[in-house]
Amino acid sequence: MTDMKLKQIQTSQELDRATKRTTFLENESKIQELSKVKHMEEKLDIANTKIEYFEKQITEKDSGLKSIIEVLYSYTPLPPGQLEWKITGVKQKIQNYEDTYTDPFYVALYKCQGHIRWNCYTVGVYIYIMKGGYDDKLHWPIRYKYTLIVLNHINSNNNYEITNQVTKEDLEKYPNCFKKHTQLSNEGFGIPSFISNTGILEAKYCKEDSITLLIKFRLLQAL
Repeated sequence: MTDMKLKQIQTSQELDRATKRTTFLENESKIQELSKVKHMEEKLDIANTKIEYFEKQITEKDSGLKSIIEVLYSYTPLPPGQLEWKITGVKQKIQNYEDTYTDPFYVALYKCQGHIRWNCYTVGVYIYIMKGGYDDKLHWPIRYKYTLIVLNHINSNNNYEITNQVTKEDLEKYPNCFKKHTQLSNEGFGIPSFISNTGILEAKYCKEDSITLLIKFRLLQAL
């Protein structure tokens, strides 16, 4: 075999090796690029998961804040701590000794409910502290002062009202009215003989067989 032929064979082999090496390097480069892309996709998935998590947290916090705002304001048509309660069918309620309750309302995150007990001769009005969603963060036993007002629709300067407040003696004598409860609500605390049946039916208070009772409620400092 001539030297020329040998050189041609060597050159061909070198070209073949060079081609294979180039192909190998190109494949390695593609593999590395694919690995980088896969790694970036994994990081992107992790980032998206984190974004979804934080978006959920923000949504939950916004929902919680909205809930608190609703608790503070949506249950009371008057300023916080006041509830205007219109009661219809008064004569029949007196005749049937029918218990009457307000919708729940909130005072500083304490869940409350008003209750009228129609007795033989008098009307009893009570306040119940109910089980609410914020009780673990509140102070117990609760102390409060409240004013019950029967609105006079003829002369607004001559309403019928009584103010009462929880004393140290009340806390000791009626602990189940003010402690943190385990059932739906505590025992009621109030005025058994708030007004007479004949008194509440007077024309100045009872109009079209309806009365309006205003409850003003204020928390007191713990003893």
